[in-house]
Amino acid sequence: MFKSSWIVTLGTAVTLSVTSLPAIAFNFGFTFNNELNSGGTVTGVVRGLEEGTGAASSVEVLTNTTGFGIGEYVGRPEKNIWTVLDGEIIEFDFLAFGLSNRNTPPAVTDSTLFFGSSEILGASFRAGINLEPNVIGTGSTAVS
Repeated sequence: MFKSSWIVTLGTAVTLSVTSLPAIAFNFGFTFNNELNSGGTVTGVVRGLEEGTGAASSVEVLTNTTGFGIGEYVGRPEKNIWTVLDGEIIEFDFLAFGLSNRNTPPAVTDSTLFFGSSEILGASFRAGINLEPNVIGTGSTAVS
């Protein structure tokens, strides 16, 4: 009887410890060639992702060799869905239109940023930043 009581108490203590652990947030760097949208090489970081599917807390363009679109893109993006499995991004759908985005400082109000991982005409990864708001080139007429 003492032994059973001890096991239940231990089980409860372990359950409380496990459920009280904080979630781990992941940050991922990115680099892509922006050939379909005015050229250049773009680098940045996606911040605040957790295991499972959810929104990034920050998507920021750090550099662009053509000189536009530098800054933060999570204010009110059209799409902000990222799936992390075992610490790796496996799916993503992000779209922030420049003028309607209402970004947080340093705000970007003149560019559109896009990331997509769904299969379209053989392309399973697409990314771009366009100087024009509400416009993005993806290499497919099926995507606008």
